[in-house]
Amino acid sequence: MKFFSLLLLGAICLTVACGPTENTTSTPQEASDMGMEKIYVRKNAHSPEAQADLMAMRVAFDSMRKLPCADPRSWYFQGAIHFVPPSLEENPFCPEYLTLADTLHGWYQCTHRLPMDIVDVYHFTVWHRFYVWHLEKIVRQLSGKTDFALPYWNYIDSTTRYLPEAYRIPANQEENALYEASRVPGLNEGGTISYESFPNMAINLPAMLNNLSFSQTSYRSFNMAMNMFPHNLIHGFIGGTVSDKTRAENPMFNPIFNGEAPNKAGVMASFESAGFDPVFWIHHGMVDRLWEEWMYSGNGAQMDLGLLKENPQPYIFFDELGNEVSYTMEEVLELAFKLDYRYDDIDSNVDSLPMATREYPTKTKLGEDTTGIVVGEGRTDFSITLDNDTSDFWVADYKIILETSVATEPDQPYLLYLNLPEGVPNSSADMDYTIWRNVFLGNVYFLGAGAHAHHHGSDDMDMSGDLVNRFVLDISTVMKGQICISTTDNPNCTVNKALVVDWMESLIVDGKLNFSIMGVDDTPEVTLTKVALIQGTYDE
Repeated sequence: MKFFSLLLLGAICLTVACGPTENTTSTPQEASDMGMEKIYVRKNAHSPEAQADLMAMRVAFDSMRKLPCADPRSWYFQGAIHFVPPSLEENPFCPEYLTLADTLHGWYQCTHRLPMDIVDVYHFTVWHRFYVWHLEKIVRQLSGKTDFALPYWNYIDSTTRYLPEAYRIPANQEENALYEASRVPGLNEGGTISYESFPNMAINLPAMLNNLSFSQTSYRSFNMAMNMFPHNLIHGFIGGTVSDKTRAENPMFNPIFNGEAPNKAGVMASFESAGFDPVFWIHHGMVDRLWEEWMYSGNGAQMDLGLLKENPQPYIFFDELGNEVSYTMEEVLELAFKLDYRYDDIDSNVDSLPMATREYPTKTKLGEDTTGIVVGEGRTDFSITLDNDTSDFWVADYKIILETSVATEPDQPYLLYLNLPEGVPNSSADMDYTIWRNVFLGNVYFLGAGAHAHHHGSDDMDMSGDLVNRFVLDISTVMKGQICISTTDNPNCTVNKALVVDWMESLIVDGKLNFSIMGVDDTPEVTLTKVALIQGTYDE
């Protein structure tokens, strides 16, 4: 492994002409208790304190865009670490790259396969933590701002769901290296993420975060949930796949594809181009902050080294001098919670984190059906036949597995519900929130499936025809909420065996448990080839 000093003392501009920004009066904090000389504070991108950091990003990205694409510190190289399009007829940003045979060492490493995939399950948050951290050090070096820390975009907060001005004004890359034109219409004009931004989705960002992500109690399940929400949905929103219904008639020009991307959307909506939009970094700054918040929420825990080693992933990055830096799984675990930054609103203390426990409890299949049901627009109901006595499975650790087949990658999420009442409108946008809150399980979102068909071949997809995927959604939180509200009218009740058994029996009709899935307007048809309900951890 080529290791390096955790902090570079004395910032130096190298081969690029980069004028230093005006430093703020604050200085990095001492952190002797973490074995680091300095701690850098990552700030809310909408706060006054973060504006100097955003200007430093603008200076650094201007320099990075001028570097040749083979320079590891360049804008193109850093974006390509995440992914690159599989083939291009012409590449104005990097003429040397046209096909995957031209990729450079360290390119297209991202962990996004699908939420059930073994790489994402263990490496999604931590790989991106290292990726963003190395970019942060490059920006600090090239901007000359010695106390630079990457801002985060807090789109969960309803007051800051619009893109920071530094990313929008001036509205051209010649004057603003953080600007990207191929974002959803309205976002670059100051529009917000709102209910109207997600047609036919009853979206409540804080509730979804609490119900789907923060409720998880293992690093493995948190990765799965966080990848789907908010990570994937925000990518899709910015790039237009879940927010722009005019895209089919007015496809965006995607500069990384040098034309239209396969989904006709903007840079952030395709994993092959996402890393090239500078907004990627403050989005993933927020994802990392949410991971940090979860870790210190009472549910969080450290990673299990054994699972990382049994499911290894390359960790190859480049430091602020352009030198390669790689990590073993032992080094990833050692450094992941001791890097040289903290968030402005989180009291992080690694010594308070509980150690991970082995996440290999045996799973028990409650039921499985081969369905062949075709899902399209509107509501589609399906059932799982239970072939086990539910009284034996009272611990609230249930997951639903959906195996699907689709001809082309859908660019809208499908919404999954448990025990959805009869008569509920086919559009979730018309659903009463009190109903939605208690029955919504999560999103079935194919974002990135087409890209992985190209990059990973039969490892993820049946290359002979349709895209074949498997989704695993943790439904324990919704089940607990339904149990407590339906049996005690108390959402804060403690679930026990008697409550679970009674509630499960009340839901089972003719030996089946009922689910519903909703597609939005113009979504392609997806076939559910198999559905199953299990208790325990999904580990295959």
